[in-house]
Amino acid sequence: MSASIGDYSVDHIYPKSREETVSESIGETVDVDRIGNLQLLPHEMNEEIKSDQWPHEWLDDLGNAEAERIQRVNQYPDVEPTPENAQAFIQAREEQITDYLIDKYVK
Repeated sequence: MSASIGDYSVDHIYPKSREETVSESIGETVDVDRIGNLQLLPHEMNEEIKSDQWPHEWLDDLGNAEAERIQRVNQYPDVEPTPENAQAFIQAREEQITDYLIDKYVK
C-alpha cells in the first residue's frame, strides 16, 4: 500500500517492485525511493491504470493530452522514462524540481 495525501497516492515513477530490474538494466544500483522518482497520482489512476507498469508503458496507454498533463504537473524532465534511463531521469527530475523550488521560493 502506498502513502496517501488526500485523494492522491505517492507513486514511484519507476515501480518499487521493479527496483532490481532497473538496477540490472543500467548496471548500477538505483534508489527508487529518491524524491526524483516519486510523484502524486490520483488513487484510482495509480491503483487501476498505472500499477507496477514501466513509466513509458502506462504513459503510452493514456491519451496524449492526459500523458502530457501528468508529465507537466509532475515535472518530468526531457529524458525518455525507460528502464535504461532511470538514473538519468531521476537525477534530471531532481535538478528540475530543485530549480523550480528555488525560483519559486528563494529568488
